Amino acid sequence: MEQQQPNPFAQFGEHAPAVQALFQAILQPMQQQVAQLQEQLNQQPAVNQQQIAVAVAEGLAQQPAQAALNPPQPREPKAADPAIFSGNRNESESFIRSVRTVFQLNPSRFPPGDEARRIIFALGFIQGGTAGTWANNHTNAMLDPETDDPFATFQAFQDSFERAFGSADRAEKARTDMAALKMKPGDTVEEYTTSFEALAMHTGYNEIAHINAYRAGLNIRIVEKIYQDHNGVLPDNLAAWKNKARRIDNLHLEFKALQLRTTQGSTNPNRPRQFQLRAPPVAATATQPRFTPAPDAMDVDGNRGRNVRCYNCNKFGHIAKFCPEPKNFRSIRTAELAEVVRAIMAEQATVKEEKPAEAVADFPNNQQ
Repeated sequence: MEQQQPNPFAQFGEHAPAVQALFQAILQPMQQQVAQLQEQLNQQPAVNQQQIAVAVAEGLAQQPAQAALNPPQPREPKAADPAIFSGNRNESESFIRSVRTVFQLNPSRFPPGDEARRIIFALGFIQGGTAGTWANNHTNAMLDPETDDPFATFQAFQDSFERAFGSADRAEKARTDMAALKMKPGDTVEEYTTSFEALAMHTGYNEIAHINAYRAGLNIRIVEKIYQDHNGVLPDNLAAWKNKARRIDNLHLEFKALQLRTTQGSTNPNRPRQFQLRAPPVAATATQPRFTPAPDAMDVDGNRGRNVRCYNCNKFGHIAKFCPEPKNFRSIRTAELAEVVRAIMAEQATVKEEKPAEAVADFPNNQQ
C-alpha cells in the first residue's frame, strides 16, 4: 500500500489553497519555457565530428596571418631621466635635448599627440631658484581644469623655456666661438670638425661663410695640401672641404704610424747584428824607458838600489825619473814637500845640538 506524501501547503492551515494556487501561477510559465527550449534543442541537427575538426584546422591556419598583421612590438630601451635644471643658462640646451631623447626612446609613455603629458614631464625636472618658481606656476596652470593651458604644444613650451633660460643671443655667441675655433697641436681633423658642426647649427651663416670659417680654423699644413692638389680644383662645398681635410689628416696619421714602425724595427734587438770592419789599433812608437841598474861584479852598492823609494808610485827599487807607472804629479809634489820638511827638521835638530857646546866655549877662563 502506497504511502501518501504529506501536503507541503498543509502548514498554512486555512490559507493553504490560496498559497498553492499562487505557486502554481508562478511555476506554470516557467515550465512552459523549459518545454519550448527542449523542443528547440531537439530540432537542431546533430553536429558532425568531421566538421568540428575542419573548423579547428581553419582557425589554426588563420593564426600566422593574424600574427603577421600584428607583429610583436620590440621592448623599449630604458632611458635615463634628464638631470635637474636649476636655471643655469649653459645647461638649458642639454636639458631640452635630454627631455626629447626620453620622448624618442619611450613612445608608449609619451605617445604622439599627448602634448600635455610631455610638458608636465619636462616641468617636473625644473626645480630650484627662479626656474623652479617659473615651472611651478606653469605646472599649476596645466593641472587646473578651469584654466587654459599656457602651452598648446611642447614646441611652444620649448620656445618659452629658451626665451626665459636660454642664451641671450645664441647666434652671436656661436659666431664668436667659431671665429676663435682653431686646430690645436695634437688635434685631429675629426675633432675640429665635430666642434665646428656644433657651432654651425646656431650661427645663421650661409654655405660660403661656413667654408671660410672652416678653412680659417684648419691647420695651415692641411690647407696647403688642399691648395697643392694636382688636379688644381678646390672643394666646391662645405661637405667636400670636410672630406678632403679628413682624408689628408688620415693619410698623415698613417704615414706617422708607418714611420714609427720602421724606426722601431731598426732598433729591434732580435735582428741579426751587422759586423763592421774596424781599423787595427796603431802601436805606440815611443816606449817608456825602464830603470835596469847594471849589475856590478863587486856589487858594492847592491843594497842602495833596493832602498831607494820612487816619489811617483811610492815603491822601492827605482826613482821617479825611471818609474814605469803613469806620472802622478800630486804624488811627486807631496813627496818633494815631505823631503824638504824632513831636511828642514834635521837641520833644526843639528843646530840645537851644536848651540850648548858653543856657549860653554865662550865663557871666560875665570868663570869656567
